[in-house]
Amino acid sequence: MKKYILLIIIFDAFLLSFCNSNNSSKETKENEKLNTKNKQDIITINKYPNDTNYKGIMVIPEQMAFCILDSALPKEAPSKMEINYSKILKDVEFTKVEVAEYPGCIFYSNQPDKIVFETFFLLKTKPQQKPRYSKPVILEKTLGLLYDHYGTFNTIHRSYDKIKKILEQEGYIQCGPTREIYILNDDTAKWRTRIIVPITKK
Repeated sequence: MKKYILLIIIFDAFLLSFCNSNNSSKETKENEKLNTKNKQDIITINKYPNDTNYKGIMVIPEQMAFCILDSALPKEAPSKMEINYSKILKDVEFTKVEVAEYPGCIFYSNQPDKIVFETFFLLKTKPQQKPRYSKPVILEKTLGLLYDHYGTFNTIHRSYDKIKKILEQEGYIQCGPTREIYILNDDTAKWRTRIIVPITKK
């Protein structure tokens, strides 16, 4: 538990430094993009009026991204993530592609002795040349439950507990690794982690 808390504190510090390069107008634009929904892809919308962070269940389209798969001890993971994001941004500049404003991460394993994760930036345009450090990956189309967590990562476990309850009530189970996208702000209370959980019916 101590290692996990340390990971949260260091990763929060990394994201705070990262968000300083993004202004509020960029955040607003990105929020609008993330909230734009193709009506035919919406399966359900929020049926829980007391939990406005739950956004519903919808089809997440296939998306191309620059990714770096890595693993580390909990205390080493934040610094590795920071290095990987920097490498991806170098590839973005080298390949001259357009990417989403904010970083994301897929967590494959979060054990006390090893975290397996994949840092990524979603691509808006197709790269015309091979990146030097990262790998172009197609994140497959999936049915996903969307949930927004606000604030730092100290309380994100509460959001995951709520997601678990919603899945049980709606009759779904998780069928793939969770994707997180970090929409950052100078005010840490306004940080938004868009949690996307791939799901299938029981």
